[in-house]
Amino acid sequence: MTSAAKIASTPFRLIATVLAAALLAGATRAEERAPHSGLEGREYVARMTGVFNGVRVDYEARLEETLITNDDDAPAARFYSTAYLAQSGPDRRVRPVIFIWNGGPSVAAVPLHMTGFGPKRLAPRRLGADAPVRLIDNERTLLDVADLVFVDPAETGFSRILPGGSRDYFYSAQGDAESVAQFIRKWLDAHDRSHSPVFVMGSSYGSIRAAIVAGAMAEAGAPLDGVILLSQGVNLVETTQRRHNLVGYASNLSQLAAVGWFHGLTARPDTTVHDVVDEAYAFAMSDYLVAIAKGRAIPKAEREAIARRLEALTGLAAGEYLTRDLLVNKTDFRRNLLKEKGLVLAANDARDAYREDAPPSGEGSERIEMKALKTHLTSLFGATFPLDAYRFQAPETASWDYGGSSTLDGKPVAPGAVRSVFSDFDWTGELEKAFAANPSFRVFIATGVYDLLTTTGPARMLASNVHFPGDRVESAEYEGGHDFYADEAVFPRLAEDLRSFVNAESAAR
Repeated sequence: MTSAAKIASTPFRLIATVLAAALLAGATRAEERAPHSGLEGREYVARMTGVFNGVRVDYEARLEETLITNDDDAPAARFYSTAYLAQSGPDRRVRPVIFIWNGGPSVAAVPLHMTGFGPKRLAPRRLGADAPVRLIDNERTLLDVADLVFVDPAETGFSRILPGGSRDYFYSAQGDAESVAQFIRKWLDAHDRSHSPVFVMGSSYGSIRAAIVAGAMAEAGAPLDGVILLSQGVNLVETTQRRHNLVGYASNLSQLAAVGWFHGLTARPDTTVHDVVDEAYAFAMSDYLVAIAKGRAIPKAEREAIARRLEALTGLAAGEYLTRDLLVNKTDFRRNLLKEKGLVLAANDARDAYREDAPPSGEGSERIEMKALKTHLTSLFGATFPLDAYRFQAPETASWDYGGSSTLDGKPVAPGAVRSVFSDFDWTGELEKAFAANPSFRVFIATGVYDLLTTTGPARMLASNVHFPGDRVESAEYEGGHDFYADEAVFPRLAEDLRSFVNAESAAR
């Protein structure tokens, strides 16, 4: 149970430090970018009490603004965050802090806030968009071991780019992450938390942001203590199923096996989904990868044997594999596994299926999460917020610059610059910087086994990266989809795993 004790609204303290940023460019006029969200110059504070993991915690909830500056120390963006900070227990100045954001690019932290780790949680998860919002106390969240800061990057939530900022910069993988790293440094300074263990948590594209933030913090001399990657995409380039990327087909096969098993198409009722994933991954990275690497040179008998094995593992007919030269991508799999029933599997959670002529829009989930946020903030702070100005997703992100090096030397180029054909999207290299900068830095990788967007195979490849110290990487797989943290059956185990991760890292500090 959570109760409110005091509500206050006061002017902000705006704190500035230097961040390398591009100058305002292009024909977009500053006033057309609507840099105002209606909260300028205000902060909201509430004192609360809750019980988390059986521990009573007095905590402070804060919705506040942080000013992001450009290389001339001029205002470039206003960032808004919602933080939950313990007021009871040992010295709060050394308590762990977890900075949390979602993906996109680029969306606000609403999903992880309202269906994941906030002190109030939307329940049940699967409600229609027009259903009334019901919030429950999130007794499993991590407030007993760490303070939580939910971050809305530029142009999401109430956060806005200012006339001194460049959209090209903030709409780039490098600039986006550098601005978030600057936010973290300023937040820690403003709250006297320079001695706290610092973690970041990112979901989906937010995992890429988390990796680059880790590298940026290491280069700034303020290395992180840990990174939590949910539905990770850090090694996305290596594992994307481009037509000729054979590793991408092999690394994703175990996910197809999990989905086929769930839908009862593999006739293996006595096994668990985790057993199925293990078996399929072992086959994929050995016999299957060797077979598809042979191309047209593969003998007919071997080709047909591999197709039969694929059918046994995934439930998709051997003929489908033979028609596609043993290379069935995730989209083909979604469209064909339940084709005889006239159904297509959902990409973000393949336990669900829909008629091809009636695909889900995703708007229902977004609308109810926004309704939950409005209910929560209004109840928490006793104020009316201009939520019509709150953006679930940043506008016009189709031109997002994912970065990449200009040459083989691995050096990033400026946002918007032309890339070489040899561009290397070395986001795993950013984590290497963090490992090198802090001998106790650790990574936790979490994946849903029914997610056909970000999958278990690539996560396993990342965890076993030869450039990472193996004893400082943890990996876990959960029976859920892309947003597995929102699954009521999954969250207790996830929360306990993360609680152990944070406690172990903090103890080693």
